[in-house]
Amino acid sequence: MLQKVWRLSHLALALIAGIFILLASITGLALATEPVIEHSKATSFHHLDELDLETALLNIKAEHPEVISIHRNAYNQISIETIDENFESQSFYINPFTGKKIANISERSAIYEFNTVLHRSLFLKSTGRFIIGLTAIFLILIVISGFALLLKRYGSFRKIFSKEKYDGTAAYWHSLASKYFLIPLFIIAISGAYLSVDRFLIESQPQDIWDFEQNENTAETEILELENINTFDNFKVSEILQIDFPFAASPDEYFYVKLVNAELLVSQVSGQAINRVSETPALKTKRWSFHLHTGDFSWLWSIILGLSSLVLVGLFISGILIWLKRIIKSKAKNKCPKDEAEIVILVGSETGSTFGYASRLAEAFIKLKKKVYVASLNQYSKFESAQHLLILSSTYGDGEAPYNASQFLQKLKNINQKAHYSVLGFGSTDYPKFCAFAEKVNQELHKKEGLQALTAYATVNKNNESEFINWTSELSRALDLNLEIQPPKEAQTTLKIKEISCLNCDQNFTLCLKTKKINNIQSGDLLAITPKADGRERLYSIAKVDNKVLLSVKKHDMGICSTYLSQLEKNKTFKAKIRKHPSFHLGNKKNVIFIANGTGIAPFLGMIDEAKTEKEMHVFFGLRKPESFELYKDYFNRNQSKIKSLNLAYSRQEQNSQYVQHLIAQHPETIIKCLQNDGCIMLCGSLAMEKEVKKEIDKILKAKLLTNINNYSLQIICDCY
Repeated sequence: MLQKVWRLSHLALALIAGIFILLASITGLALATEPVIEHSKATSFHHLDELDLETALLNIKAEHPEVISIHRNAYNQISIETIDENFESQSFYINPFTGKKIANISERSAIYEFNTVLHRSLFLKSTGRFIIGLTAIFLILIVISGFALLLKRYGSFRKIFSKEKYDGTAAYWHSLASKYFLIPLFIIAISGAYLSVDRFLIESQPQDIWDFEQNENTAETEILELENINTFDNFKVSEILQIDFPFAASPDEYFYVKLVNAELLVSQVSGQAINRVSETPALKTKRWSFHLHTGDFSWLWSIILGLSSLVLVGLFISGILIWLKRIIKSKAKNKCPKDEAEIVILVGSETGSTFGYASRLAEAFIKLKKKVYVASLNQYSKFESAQHLLILSSTYGDGEAPYNASQFLQKLKNINQKAHYSVLGFGSTDYPKFCAFAEKVNQELHKKEGLQALTAYATVNKNNESEFINWTSELSRALDLNLEIQPPKEAQTTLKIKEISCLNCDQNFTLCLKTKKINNIQSGDLLAITPKADGRERLYSIAKVDNKVLLSVKKHDMGICSTYLSQLEKNKTFKAKIRKHPSFHLGNKKNVIFIANGTGIAPFLGMIDEAKTEKEMHVFFGLRKPESFELYKDYFNRNQSKIKSLNLAYSRQEQNSQYVQHLIAQHPETIIKCLQNDGCIMLCGSLAMEKEVKKEIDKILKAKLLTNINNYSLQIICDCY
């Protein structure tokens, strides 16, 4: 319930104040450039804390005898106002270390003036200032609710800043930007809100320094020379903001000194401060709010503010895209009325992506002339004709329901339905409570009278297409149907052959391909190739080596796609689809074991090539003959220093023939160390190899640790076929 409140408040606040936040962000970005430019000018001095005020005053007075006032702005530019020989007032920047004039004071750029007024008041004076102040308060609440949602998403504060797997979606960028700019955005919001509150409610004003009882004895009227005024010995130039010189050499005329945190009146007679007004806490808060909001005191902070403003624009846009995507994808187009459907597909999705899987599943049923109805889990009600309930659900944050499934469990208790059910959970093993909500749904359905399980509960890790297809295959067998799930619609990319090897003794060969999409590819992703000859899609695991795609392919005698690829010539092009496969990326594990047979070695060649040297990597590779290794030898040689051990098994040599699973049995310590140190074991190759290797790992765990492979299932990652 609390999660729903945070989510709805975050969305509502953003929609209400979004246009004003966007406007403030754009103008804030423009204004953030001003301090950077001003601090970089020759008129700005950055070591004023090393210059005594008295020394600076004497330098200035020597060059400009008729100085009237001195000012230091936030950019550490020192300007003076003086009377020239024609008795005209002049203002210009000076070098405080020499007292010499260095530049005239130019008017502030009209661009900055325009953006300042727009940023502060929308050109609506007090009304506009009130709107902007309210917008700042809304931004505070958006940041707080966003932080609460981040905590829910990651489970703990520490895990918020853990590395995320790149997927290029609006949700990815929204999450990434918000967590790293959370603090600057909060400072911008709280400082802006305080400045507005101060203007309309607090109205903090300094005490009038001229309102005091004069206790100084003016009988002694000798006026001290500037170098004899002791008060100036106590300050550095960096501490002052303004000094007004006495109008005349009279005991009743004083130096007015405005410091960063106080105001002084300094007597010409005694050289002492005869009145001091210190900055109140309210004024100090206002001063620091202004500095933090504008960045005028530091070019570095102004850059952070500028980046934060840019990020805020991005957060607004990505947030709108997430919201629109959720609305569009969650609106299922049902041709069959709810109470006529024999198959009901219920979806729980935070971003709407799970609806894509539901739509493809529904299309497969419709092709078989089945009546299907798709709805969100929150739309659960009595389905009069339903024979099967198929539930596809993701999990939000710390094991909670996605936004459109929050009411389902309560509705399930109150509604009696007779049907068979199957549950498929979507999630990521990067999060501690992987598919926890889907698992909870499955448990509650199991308890409900009248509902019977159709298939075993299953999960899909990181949108793994093969796991989804495996579940639909189980569903097909349970329903005695031939469900044909169409692949997701994806844009094709052009690949150019840079190198193609000759066939080796096993009829294997490698292809080195160039594509403009290389920056969006990681080793372990899939290349989907559909030959025109039969229109069937084939998937090949990708290695990314030297910013090119590397494929390892076995040419089959009757293989349409492998034959097509083997006949391509250098510099020829073909089209294919890049399919992200984040569940089979290398990740951050420091201890990794790669197990492959045949052409399954391909993705591991790329992972090893891209890996950092601090990883401990072991390779177990099954081949037919020693000469089979020649095709891959150069890739291993170039990364020899990265590989802790390379273990090769040959199944077709005359002596000591063995399979890769036999190598596993010979290295139990390596397996145990990897799993106990939170490492991962990655398998790629044939399904038969996967089955045998898992048997050996299970034997090792039972013999050495008195446990079984199921307790380490999340650390064993497979892409076998």
